[in-house]
Amino acid sequence: MEKASACQLSEVFLLNLPGAIDQLVPAFLELGYNLIADAETTLLKVCAQEVVINTIYYNPRLAIQILESKGWTSNFFTTWFQNIDSFTRVHDLKLCILALCKLFQLPFEEIPPVIQAGYHQAMVIIVKLFQALPAAYECNPSSTFVPYSLTFLDEPLLLFSVLFFLSCTDRKKLEDLEDEDDDEEDDEEIFEEVEGEENADEDVFNEEDEAYMNMLREKAQKEREEEDFFGDDLDLEEELEQTTPLDDVNEYIAFQETLRGVQASNPATFAALTKGLNQTQGQFLHQLSSMADQKRIELQQQQQQQQQ
Repeated sequence: MEKASACQLSEVFLLNLPGAIDQLVPAFLELGYNLIADAETTLLKVCAQEVVINTIYYNPRLAIQILESKGWTSNFFTTWFQNIDSFTRVHDLKLCILALCKLFQLPFEEIPPVIQAGYHQAMVIIVKLFQALPAAYECNPSSTFVPYSLTFLDEPLLLFSVLFFLSCTDRKKLEDLEDEDDDEEDDEEIFEEVEGEENADEDVFNEEDEAYMNMLREKAQKEREEEDFFGDDLDLEEELEQTTPLDDVNEYIAFQETLRGVQASNPATFAALTKGLNQTQGQFLHQLSSMADQKRIELQQQQQQQQQ
């Protein structure tokens, strides 16, 4: 469960600090990618994939460069698209749609050939995601999910979390961090070692930091107990009363604007995206455009009511 929480915390940084943490993107992406293959639960597999998807949403050009440099591009997109039915929550669906929109906005010549060849499939995936949205909204009209939000983290706590992650960005420390979930006793040994290194750490961890670490341990233990009791069946339920920056983005309008922009400025991308659509899927795209127009009108009406 700690690994899933680490993925979700990574998502908080990527969503809430756009353009401010470029130096962390490689570490976040590598952390998420390396967890996908060995994920033992649906929750962890979705959370791990969403770390990588979040890096695409954060900075698609940088994320693709990293994937290409590691030789991971083909495997990740294949895994993502093959497991698309696992993305069932409003947050999952919106994130996938908006990340693909960001990707589509890149010039066609910057897209690796392996992705270019699968662009028609990406549009089919978009259609599938939008088709799943109404049922997801019915399950959770509030549309929220992420269990961590910057509204719940004061600035010192956020700063401490960032500095802690920065201290763990080399491969060995990241592997050690991932292994903490394997054995509960290992967690205690790690923290005992930290507390035992008085010369190195006594100036780093003050009382507030220690209280924060205790809170994390208690939360992890509680989540382990809940996971043991409920199993994996409830892993993918939406969590209420949490917010993310995605809540302020209307996916219908964003997709309509992306597709119009691509059609006007990047005809090669538009042709690659739409060439594999059948008649039914093409009609659905027109319906999405109409829905976007309606959503835009509704938002304007809401803004007018708020101003009155």
